This record gives sequence, structure tokens and C-alpha cells, in this order.
Amino acid sequence: SGLRFRRRDIETRNNECGEPCLGARIESERHVLSSCAQEERDCAWGAWAEWTHCTNPYDQAVRRRSIEQTPSARGTPCSGRVSETKACNDGPATAPCRFAAWDPWTSCSATCGQGRHTRARRIAAPSRHSGAACDGAVFEAKPCTMKACDKVGCRASSWTVWSACDQSHPQRFRSRHIEVPAANGGVACPTSLRETKGCTIHPGDCKLSEWGSWSACDGSCGGGQRFRERIMQRPNDMGGHCAPGVLREAAACSSRECESTAQDECDFSDWTSWSNCSARCGAGSRTRGRRVLAL
Repeated sequence: SGLRFRRRDIETRNNECGEPCLGARIESERHVLSSCAQEERDCAWGAWAEWTHCTNPYDQAVRRRSIEQTPSARGTPCSGRVSETKACNDGPATAPCRFAAWDPWTSCSATCGQGRHTRARRIAAPSRHSGAACDGAVFEAKPCTMKACDKVGCRASSWTVWSACDQSHPQRFRSRHIEVPAANGGVACPTSLRETKGCTIHPGDCKLSEWGSWSACDGSCGGGQRFRERIMQRPNDMGGHCAPGVLREAAACSSRECESTAQDECDFSDWTSWSNCSARCGAGSRTRGRRVLAL
């Protein structure tokens, strides 16, 4: 195949008032010579060959085919498999699921009143190779009635000890629990299992510890100072009393005269400001101190 052409020329040219010529002067198209022309044909498969021979049950058989006719340039190509394979037998046989027989019914679950009997069964053989699955109950129950039960009255435990009272807990509590519930129309359980009542809290006075031992004298002659301290063991609460008191004391010591002729007297600093109250509400205490400036 190839291309062929045709052309045309302008016979009369336009003047200044005429329309110009429009269009191509040369055209081409695909052309096949009659000596080269062929009939259009599609691809064609040949017949399948026989399956190959199986040498054992686990082997695979194969068959093949070939192309008998190739397509022309514009023909439809072949589409599909050239070879196929299959198992040499049908595979293992399917087996459905199978239930075992039901177990005997159990004895009644109750010794009196209403109860139940039960029985169960299991799967004796599961399904294999796409066999049917088991479908059905594996546990059954039915009611049973025994002699009437005796009445059982409710029994509650003893009350616990009342909880402690303090400034943070103005209520105290106690509780009990059900040891044996009522049954078969017996006496019902009490409705009260937890009780509370207000606390009676007495005002508490503050308490100071005993004085500690005196410290060693800070001078050997000419007068000195020794100290002792105590602490507040318990602040007052709930409106209790706390009298002003001293937490640190000083006493003179080493009063004999020194060999030096200079006579110096002990001199205290001014008292510090009172501290903040030790309690945020109610009664508390404040402290202040001073120090020895010169002996």
C-alpha cells in the first residue's frame, strides 16, 4: 500500500473586487494496488488436543491447542488460553457434619420448688471437604417441679460501730448487710441498711508541751543567757480556749565577774511582730520573739 495524489490549478484569478480561491491545491489518500490487495481474515484457533495421561491420582492432566489461521493486518487477533489443566480425579469425598446422641436428662436442679432438667449433645464428626454443616441445638432444658420449699426469713448482720467524729466529719455513720435473703414468702429484709446521726463535738483547748531542758550558757563569766523551749502540741478547735503563752524563755547565767574591768549589761532586741494565726477558722494562736544583742 502507499499514497496517491491529485492536484488542481487556478484557471481564473480574482481581480480587486472578486473573492480569492479557497481550498487545497493538492490532496492525498491511502491506496492499495490491486496486485497487493489481500482478503481481510480473522485469527482462528485449532481444535483442543486430547488430555494427557495421568500417572497417579494426584497428577494433573493437560491439553493444548494452536492457532490455525493468523489474522490479516486488519483482522481480529486470537484471544484465549493456549493450554488448560485439570485434576486427574474428583478429589476427596465430601462428608457432612454429624451430631452425637443426646446425653441423658440431668436430675432436677432444685430440691424444692421450681427447677429444670438439662441435657447436651456434641458434634461427633465435623464436616469435611465442603460437606453440610451441623444445624441444631446442642443444649436443651425443660422445667421440673419438686415439693414446696420451706419459708426462709431474711437475716441481717449486726450494725457496725459508729464512725468517728471530728471537725471535718460532723456526721457519723453505721451500716449492716443482708446475710440471708428472704425466700419462699419468708419475713422480708429490713429497708434500713445504713444510718447516720449528728456528732456532739466538744470544744478543744490548745495544749502546750512541757518545757525542754535549758541550753548551755552562752557566756563563761560576766553574765550570760541560757534558753529553753516548748511547742504547741494541739491547737484549740471548735471554740476552745488558748491562753497567751511563751514558747521560748531566757534566763541569766555565769553571773560571776570576769577578770576584765569592763562592765557590760545584757541587751535585748525589740520584739518581732506577732505571727499569723495558726488556724484559718475558729480559735488559734500567734507567736513573737526577740534576741540578745549584747551580753
